[in-house]
Amino acid sequence: MAFVFSNQMKIWKVKLWSPGSNQLWRKMHNVTELIDMKTMRDNMQKMMKSQEIWLQTANRKSVMSNVPSEQSQLPSKFMSDSLITGVIPLSTGGEDKLKYLNPYNQVRFGRLLEDLDTLAVACCYKHNLVPGLAAGEVLVPRAIWTVLVDRIDLTSAFNDVSIDEDIKLTGHVSWVGKSSMESTIQVSQRNSEGVDMKLLEAVFVMVARDPVENKAAIVNRLHARNSEEKNILELSRNHQALRKSMSDESLLKTIPNESERSLIHKIFIDTLDSTATTFKVRRKPADTIWMEDAMLKTVRICFPEQKNIYNKIFGGFLMRQAFELAWANACVYSKSRCITVAVDDIIFRAPVSIGSFLYLSSQVGYTDGHRMQKEQTNLRCQLSCPKPTLRV
Repeated sequence: MAFVFSNQMKIWKVKLWSPGSNQLWRKMHNVTELIDMKTMRDNMQKMMKSQEIWLQTANRKSVMSNVPSEQSQLPSKFMSDSLITGVIPLSTGGEDKLKYLNPYNQVRFGRLLEDLDTLAVACCYKHNLVPGLAAGEVLVPRAIWTVLVDRIDLTSAFNDVSIDEDIKLTGHVSWVGKSSMESTIQVSQRNSEGVDMKLLEAVFVMVARDPVENKAAIVNRLHARNSEEKNILELSRNHQALRKSMSDESLLKTIPNESERSLIHKIFIDTLDSTATTFKVRRKPADTIWMEDAMLKTVRICFPEQKNIYNKIFGGFLMRQAFELAWANACVYSKSRCITVAVDDIIFRAPVSIGSFLYLSSQVGYTDGHRMQKEQTNLRCQLSCPKPTLRV
């Protein structure tokens, strides 16, 4: 996962990447029914019949037998079918407000990551509601997991976010494959003039699994009602193609090209001590530090209170832990307070079990003091979790 920070107090404008259309977002903001994030999580737990005791496992075999095996047999959905508007009730004060407060009397971005993940999953659940199930049954028998946070871009308004005004999160499913889905989310807050200011946009990629057979599960198709929604679908398809292209160009699959090889060679020459007779002796260029000195690590224990509805560790919690370590590393590296500019490529490789030791490692990977007349730091955070051993 990558986080981009700046050590300047004024954030710059960035090009928004997500495919939300103005008309659809306006429709979202006009929704009068708002669900606070705690209620949203509670509703999902009831919908999925989540167990309070984390060692229990729900039996979904009978429910999965009611789900068609072909995608064409499932009812098609529209973007409005998955539309959800959530709210973070900061204006009411209390413990909830304190949870979102950082030391600088601003909103904790790590807490927003948790809520974004919750809303992205909730939109996908709503998109895949199975009609005709009896009361008390699991309403969405599929297991839906976050596999990728494609991009989170912050606007200039995020630097002026108020801790005393409610924050609104609106989202919907914007693209559907056979077993994967894309959720697009926008976060806004009303300013002193009564205007909803967009704070950020985010794109999450989710996947559906059959919890009985432990294989990919089909999801409801997505159709567009009008030309505007067709444009959203087309943009989302382009994003999917771009993700595949970038995956194919990964260093694990493709050797460096000519320009990349030239850059690597230049770095090698710049750090080579020409007076030494061995390559093991390196020279640090002026005004630089070694990458090994720009690393920060920590370890966390995963407790049941951090579980999701499938009795694994909540992905939003993992993102918050990674972000807060990355932010701390950026501040230590720059010796100043940093602000968040963007989040890119958070990839979930495997679920994390309760009782795991969570090893987090943050590394400054790139700095540039000229491109935007301010230093920006790109950090990557690696999470590794050994399997827990239970003693009886």
